[in-house]
Amino acid sequence: MEELGNRNLFTSEFIIGCEFPDNKKFECIETLHKWINIKEKYYERKVYNLERTQYIAFLHIIDLKVFEGILFDLVIIYKKYYPDGEKADFIQHTFRYSLYSLEKFVNIQELDLNYYEPYHGFDNAIYYYNDGSKCPIIDFILESTKEIEHYKQFYKKIIQLINKVDFDSINPETNIIQPRQIIKKKDKLIIPLIETKTDKLSVKQIALIHVYNGIHITRKNSDEIIAKYDFTSGEGLFQDFIKFSSPANRKGKPDPFSDKKLDNKIKLFESIIKYLSKEAQARVKDEIKILRSHKSEEI
Repeated sequence: MEELGNRNLFTSEFIIGCEFPDNKKFECIETLHKWINIKEKYYERKVYNLERTQYIAFLHIIDLKVFEGILFDLVIIYKKYYPDGEKADFIQHTFRYSLYSLEKFVNIQELDLNYYEPYHGFDNAIYYYNDGSKCPIIDFILESTKEIEHYKQFYKKIIQLINKVDFDSINPETNIIQPRQIIKKKDKLIIPLIETKTDKLSVKQIALIHVYNGIHITRKNSDEIIAKYDFTSGEGLFQDFIKFSSPANRKGKPDPFSDKKLDNKIKLFESIIKYLSKEAQARVKDEIKILRSHKSEEI
């Protein structure tokens, strides 16, 4: 959390002159390399050429309800670390650079944002801004379906949510954080909702959620993971994760078999569906069907 205040959490910024990552599995990295090649090849003699470019920023939008949940979580974490902190301290500590960057962006006059004409089949809309410095050009890369106004309005709402967060009413003693696996799928972010202590998850539920969401649990990280759920030892979580990682164990009959044990197993699997990505939900539902089929086999 210490580093959050030094980052803009709503853009991916790549400073020209630094070494860029080369993992083309991430769409923005592939787009970044493609755009740099275009700037080097076709814009070499323009005022917005690569040598005069300060950085390239990919702008991001997530669901506002999702962000409200993340904001809630961050307040809980901050209050646990800094119980005497106040709202202004929290905002400064967590969103200092984000707010600075977002406010600067939304205040750019429309006439000062220049649109790169679509060039050589490049899909994304790209704007540049001249900030008047020695290396003045900043490129903003948008999703192909979005316009610059989408981002301006979204960032205004983000600024409002941060500044209006009901800091004093959030009590870290009565709310816990369910770790959020953020899953990018077709431009949608899927993050489970916050749970209260009345909905506290069992160790078996936690293990299953991690199995289906593809989050690996080892002996080394099990204590850290389980502590987030207000448990003390991660050994049981590690053992349950190993057990449920086996498809045969997930889909097999309870041993020894009884209708009650099978019903309890089905209820366990059903109870975690809301914490999973859509893809994982489909998997668990298919495996629940298999578990239900064991009843007819016994009859």
